[in-house]
Amino acid sequence: MPSHVRISQRNQGNAIWLQQLRAGGHHAFAPMHWWSKRIELTSLTLPAATTGAFNLNTLFPNDAFPVNCVRGTPLLYVETPGSGGAITALTAALGDAGDPNGLMTSQDVFTGVSGWVIDTTGAEFEDAPEAAFVPQLTLDSTDGNLDAITAGVLHAVIGYRLFPAVAQGAGS
Repeated sequence: MPSHVRISQRNQGNAIWLQQLRAGGHHAFAPMHWWSKRIELTSLTLPAATTGAFNLNTLFPNDAFPVNCVRGTPLLYVETPGSGGAITALTAALGDAGDPNGLMTSQDVFTGVSGWVIDTTGAEFEDAPEAAFVPQLTLDSTDGNLDAITAGVLHAVIGYRLFPAVAQGAGS
């Protein structure tokens, strides 16, 4: 059964798709997938410091972030807010080693916070092709070291689109 792409009238949204195609961005037709990781803060090896960076590919080696894809929207879900010890504030950021808050700048994940957190101010928030993205969660606390955390469950969620076979040269 043939697959058809409907092209609508001028000035009705086709410009972006056509521009992507002309530039070789075949990913414009790829569906969005979601890479989601549940992170229990008490199961992490938390440092006796107020800042800690955690490589999510290392924490989840059997389900690392996909390679050769277009990285999309980052989200953070606070299932259980972080708390413990003398800590009076706790924030989380998403990015990579080169830009720890590039996807999502520091967001409050402390007592009283719950639900979805989205931040569009990260320098790398926009969709971008990635050959081998290594997501990183960075935690920062105030008035206490991270190793004092006694509760907290976060979900790091990052959208992605796999490159279709034609974009990888298999369809040539």
